[in-house]
Amino acid sequence: MSADEPHRVPARVSRRQALRFGALGVAGLGLAPWLVACGTDDSGSAATTGGTAGSGTAPTGGNMVVALNGMSDTAGFNQSLAYDGGSQFPSTLIFSRLTVMDYGPEFAIHPQLATSWEVSPDAKEYTFTLDPKAMWHDGKPVTSEDVKVTYEGIIANSGPAAGLLKVIKTIETPDAHTVKFLLSESNAALLYAISVYPRTSILPAHLYSGTDWKTNPANMAPVGSGPYKFAGYTPGQQILLEANPDYFGGTPSLSKVAFQFVPTEQTALAGLRSGQFQALAFPPSLTLVGGLQKEAGVAVEAPPGPWSCYLGFNQARTPIDDLQVRQAITTAIDRATITSRVTAGVATAATGPFVPSTPWAFDEKAAYPAFDVAAANALLDTAGHARGADGNRFSLSFLVSSNDFYNDVAQVLKSQLAEVGIVLEINLVDRPTFMAQAKELNHDVIIDALWIGPDPNEWAQQIGTGGAYNRTGYSNEEIDALFLEGVASSDEATRAESYFKIQEIVVEDLPYTNIFAAPYSFVHSAGWKGFFSQDGSISYRLDLTKVTKA
Repeated sequence: MSADEPHRVPARVSRRQALRFGALGVAGLGLAPWLVACGTDDSGSAATTGGTAGSGTAPTGGNMVVALNGMSDTAGFNQSLAYDGGSQFPSTLIFSRLTVMDYGPEFAIHPQLATSWEVSPDAKEYTFTLDPKAMWHDGKPVTSEDVKVTYEGIIANSGPAAGLLKVIKTIETPDAHTVKFLLSESNAALLYAISVYPRTSILPAHLYSGTDWKTNPANMAPVGSGPYKFAGYTPGQQILLEANPDYFGGTPSLSKVAFQFVPTEQTALAGLRSGQFQALAFPPSLTLVGGLQKEAGVAVEAPPGPWSCYLGFNQARTPIDDLQVRQAITTAIDRATITSRVTAGVATAATGPFVPSTPWAFDEKAAYPAFDVAAANALLDTAGHARGADGNRFSLSFLVSSNDFYNDVAQVLKSQLAEVGIVLEINLVDRPTFMAQAKELNHDVIIDALWIGPDPNEWAQQIGTGGAYNRTGYSNEEIDALFLEGVASSDEATRAESYFKIQEIVVEDLPYTNIFAAPYSFVHSAGWKGFFSQDGSISYRLDLTKVTKA
């Protein structure tokens, strides 16, 4: 392929293959009554999933209950409008996207609604061809107008992907199955931006066009085009899905799926061990991973990913607005000890602001100062923060998600910063409340974990001005310009120059300090497999279209 030719991906229409697996027994497992009533193959023998694309063949793989661990409810299913942890995984099954990315280590991009695509040599035009067999769950065909309404709506409503999609100047729909994005400037990272998360789920234009997205009733009664249909929702209890036998990608393996809200990790794990749940949607505390890997009946998968846990500094709050204070905190944090205590060796202590899992863009020279309590104390003294009679210099409000993992890290940080006279006042809230409060920037410091890859342009969501996950209020015009420069070329070496410069600036400015990078662990019953597919998954994890009995 010459440099002047557009990038072409061949059509792959029927990519779901027939699966064989045993039936799921439900007696005595405490499953949702809705699932028990639907039944499974009670013969005890292996069942074959029917399934060419749009065949209408009923799945025969039984049912599954997944714990939404750490979640107490959902505020809506429209991930294109706003991230919602309670519906994140159900939504990936209800809706489709143009393209999707597998989890890794390759992070390959696969077709979903788009059977193929072309990218112009200057990366300013993206043309997608849609699968003509794709249908909405209410029977209407999926067309290019649906894509146009969705992407324009994401940008207009400042959805989670809006910052990365604002480069799209015009969307053209030359026919019902062709959509073209015309960009205001070159962007070699756009495919990654639309593939990695469910933040670009395509919505039905006949339900969303001309409406107020925020109040649209379809947000709570979703109509998608994905492998599973929305079948019910009980607030604070569960979300119910049923297989879409007419899914254009082939009949999914399971007949019905229940996602149950389980606010506490220990309750979710107890349910997994008892057989009440077959999988946990979110990762367990890293301190538990080693033990879970040794448990009979439990399986832990940890594909590589650019996942990083960090402590963010609110740039608008005193005394965090003082660079010397941020330098002192960064120097006072013993990352090796935190990583050892909280992750039991699963994670790797961070050395700088970016992640090594994207090696071509990682600058090992852009490193934080070494752990040094004496140096941290000296910085705080110089900044004018003397110790009081109680030995403390000042206190900071600390926003923390109630997930045990975040709280574990927060407690170690609290202990370490107390050594230099800084008191962390932990505000522990559930994840939906955390997400809402994080946007308000009423905290001094915050702990969170984000994917800042696999394409480094994803990092702009964290540190770019107005980024969807910018929890610190950080804004730097030079960094914003470098992110634009970084996507102007498809050549990795050229792009790396921009990201190396960004890392140098971030080490100097310290809007946050990375603590460690870790794989995104996924726990499920050892009796099941296929949660991570590598041939065109519908989600970058927890793919329930191909799951089979082990």
